[in-house]
Amino acid sequence: MALYDASGNFVIASEAHTSVTANEWNNFSCTVSSETLSAQNYYICLLSSGDINNGIAYDDLGASSTVLISNSYASGFPSTISTSQWNTFSLSMMATYTLGGSGGGGTPVLPHAGYDYTLATNATSNYVIASNGTIIFSSGTPATAFANLTYVGNGHTLYVENGTYVSGSSFVWQNGLNTNLTFSPYANFTIQAAVDDAVLKMQSCQNCTLSYATIDGYSSGQSTGDGVNLANCDDCRIINSTITDIRRFGWVCDDTDGVGVHGNNGIINSTVTFCGWNNVQLGGTDYSIGNYAINNTVAYGSDVGISTWGCRNGIVAYNYVHHMNGTTGGGGSSQYGIAVEGYSGNSDCAQIIGNTIDNTVNGIILGVGSDVYSNLVKDNVISNSQIGIQTYKSHFDAIYNNTITTWGTSYKSAIDLDTSTNEAVTFNHATLVSGNGYAFNQKNCFNITISHNNITVPTTGEMVGILMQQNTNTTFCIDNTIVATTGIQILSTCYNNKVDKNNLSGSGTAISDSGVSSLLNPSSSSTNRLIVTDNYANASFTQSYSNNTQKVLTSSGIINVDGTNVTSPYTITMNADHAVYVVGGSLSINNNNYTLTASITSPTNTTQYTNVVSYSVSTSGNDTNPTFQINLYKAGVEVGYNKTASTGVFTGLAAGSYMFAVYTHGDNGASDYKTEYLTVSTYSVTVTNGGHGSTNPSGVYSNFNGESFSALATASSGYTFLNWVISGVGNSTVNPLPLTMNSTLNGKTVTAYFSQNSYTLSASIVLPVAAVYTSGTVAYQVTVSGNDTNPAYQINVYSNSLAVGSNLTSSSGSFYGLSNGNYMFAVHVQGDFGSVDYQTLNFSVSTSSGGGGGGGSTPTPTPAPTTYPTVSPTQNPQGTNEFHLDDLDLGTVKPNSTLTGTLHFTFSGSSYTLISISVSEPLRSWMPNPSVTPYQLYTLNNGASGSGSYVLTFLVPADADLQTYSSEVTVTALDGFGVTHTSTAAVTAKVSVTEENTNPISEAINYLLANPFAIVILIVVLCVAVALLMKTKRK
Repeated sequence: MALYDASGNFVIASEAHTSVTANEWNNFSCTVSSETLSAQNYYICLLSSGDINNGIAYDDLGASSTVLISNSYASGFPSTISTSQWNTFSLSMMATYTLGGSGGGGTPVLPHAGYDYTLATNATSNYVIASNGTIIFSSGTPATAFANLTYVGNGHTLYVENGTYVSGSSFVWQNGLNTNLTFSPYANFTIQAAVDDAVLKMQSCQNCTLSYATIDGYSSGQSTGDGVNLANCDDCRIINSTITDIRRFGWVCDDTDGVGVHGNNGIINSTVTFCGWNNVQLGGTDYSIGNYAINNTVAYGSDVGISTWGCRNGIVAYNYVHHMNGTTGGGGSSQYGIAVEGYSGNSDCAQIIGNTIDNTVNGIILGVGSDVYSNLVKDNVISNSQIGIQTYKSHFDAIYNNTITTWGTSYKSAIDLDTSTNEAVTFNHATLVSGNGYAFNQKNCFNITISHNNITVPTTGEMVGILMQQNTNTTFCIDNTIVATTGIQILSTCYNNKVDKNNLSGSGTAISDSGVSSLLNPSSSSTNRLIVTDNYANASFTQSYSNNTQKVLTSSGIINVDGTNVTSPYTITMNADHAVYVVGGSLSINNNNYTLTASITSPTNTTQYTNVVSYSVSTSGNDTNPTFQINLYKAGVEVGYNKTASTGVFTGLAAGSYMFAVYTHGDNGASDYKTEYLTVSTYSVTVTNGGHGSTNPSGVYSNFNGESFSALATASSGYTFLNWVISGVGNSTVNPLPLTMNSTLNGKTVTAYFSQNSYTLSASIVLPVAAVYTSGTVAYQVTVSGNDTNPAYQINVYSNSLAVGSNLTSSSGSFYGLSNGNYMFAVHVQGDFGSVDYQTLNFSVSTSSGGGGGGGSTPTPTPAPTTYPTVSPTQNPQGTNEFHLDDLDLGTVKPNSTLTGTLHFTFSGSSYTLISISVSEPLRSWMPNPSVTPYQLYTLNNGASGSGSYVLTFLVPADADLQTYSSEVTVTALDGFGVTHTSTAAVTAKVSVTEENTNPISEAINYLLANPFAIVILIVVLCVAVALLMKTKRK
């Protein structure tokens, strides 16, 4: 809650409360600039927005606001709001005028059309506004307001209005569900200097979208902060946004809860610049699956433009990554464009497609220390990088149809394969205008396929098209077109490499071979190799077949054989080595002699309520020693990878639909591919409360069958937890309540109920005693008992109903200078929670001298009060104020009618605020709202007196008797100096005959009943008439 003084200066900020006790505001400590106000106490009251004086601080909830008045302006101020009223004070009080209070200096804030909730800011505070203009939350701290915006936003559309939101802590979006959050083009989230935290955190959100956000990390002040950090989220995305000036990661998925697998989060059409570590990072641990970065501009970073770090099945597509030149400090300095990085060996099956990369050290690198597997690098354009594409401890990758130009001129390479196995490098284009070194380089590699690449490098100097060095073995180099000084070079530490059918030209040697057992352009062979890259099944392998064996290739996708697309099924004769690439469907290889068929025993096409999936597969056919490659996919993204046993389990699955896939391959080349579908679901329960408390969790809670959790109920101040009620099941008084998710609990509502506490307070007079005192000094002492807290005292001594010692507030002390006579000692005590007690005791003073004891003078008596307010009024420093209420005559009324009466009053010496208006019976029952709380202000305009009015509404009952009704109306008002005034007047109403009564006899009777004087006249007339009649008869 933000508070402002009368000049609009920010005064106090505290955490938002749905209910606040008076004690929370006592001895409230804060700092305004360099002035410490910790010594100030504040009193609470309700005033209207127009009552502005020095020392009054308005909250930001609008008209009829709660205010704090410092004790320097209101010492002994009488509070006019009871503790119970304050405890139930609701944050739903709405602003009907400029927000921030009349003294707040704010400008109006409005909801954004078309959105359910809006976050807005002005000069004074930050507001969460519903679509109808209702302000449901406000805070001087933008991060607190943002947390409340996202809290109410589940399933809704949210909007962040124009403005720069500067926070001293992270903006946190937690437990979001199916929510779209959109930023204004002129809205900006930033963080204060030296704050070591992310600017925006999304935690445990599902299916949420953040659009058009601007996130500024103020990196010169950050130490380890991120831009946008997604932790344990699923199916969330940031679109069309800008992230800049970040000390660590610009956009990062950091799935660290260790519970299940999280994924399918992405960043799309956004710009991420000036980051100290990775501009975009798709993972944080090995719990991330299927995150993506698509069509973004990523630039001016220090470490990596886009990294998959620990994310399996990541997608990095159609991004423009440039100038990773280390200009921003704070983390690594690798200056890579795109990196597939492993965390505990889990960063596999990434798809790096269609990106444009410029001015980096490495354009793309697969593996940065930990082994990675089965990545697809396709259709990328890389220029002005020291190394175009590099693999390091990476295996079973497909590097296909990439274009690389102008790489490092001093013995760097377009494609560098290092400590890698089973790689397929096909149909790439490498062009270098000048320099020394090599286009493709291999070292410490095994079973590499390099086919159908087009390499053009200078034919002068020491340029090599393809270089095999440092224990590169069983490389298959076929059908490449190379223009270079040396086309292909094999060094002495390499074994069993095969070079065949390449088109080599240049100024030097076509093939330079110093290797062991190299096979160069053989005219014939007893066996030939089929090199397969199956992108759909994430499988790359090499199979040897006897010369002239025929194999049948089938796939639902595209089959490419030696650079040419063929139609499935396709029969291939193994009279030479062949390179096969498959996209969009898995490949089956069979022949007329061998068959292999896979069968899936489990899982089956069912819905299960556990996050563990067991599987079992088998094969039939005459091919031998079948091998398995088994995967599990969610929304086309692999979440369980490369299992090789025929039975096993996939664990830690999130809810959703899955495809189970098995690829099997026999010794003789027969293979098969089968799939099965299943659904993993959770049970759900709704946890709520019946008011006057909160629960954790709150709302819909979902988990898998058999999972245990606890529901905790927390009572509001003044209330106590009563019990839990589980719909259709039963109730419990255990808190926290242990629960286990199962089919019985599924769909139920668990509600916490609370009961209001009962408070008592009882005063006991210890001193004085009922006796005669011989001194004019009389000591007193009062004790209290009961469970109400912080009792406040008001103690007086009366002589003949006149106060001679007034308003002492201590529980013990003395009265001085009492003269001889009889006295009444009176104590009024009230606790925090509204309990009150009033006790009296009579005593006498009789001194031997007959004068005032103790030498004191006789006090001037004042009338004893008839009521005892909580805090005694102080003397008005401006003189005596007066408040007078006129009588209210409603006139003649008719049954079953509605009428209004205007209450008039006069006042002098000060402005006044009406606090309450009440009417006694019987007319109280005629009022739709018998206890009126108007909180209206009447102000003196440069005069010594004023007048005001208030309109009361009455509904005359249909059965109202024909008589005059009289009641009392009481008005309580507060003057500008904190003094309460109460005035009482009569209100009368006379009921007449209704218009519907047209019977003249009835009308006459009703008239006589309502007019007693007419009855007397009628009796006199009748008596005269009878006397005359009798006289006539005697004649």
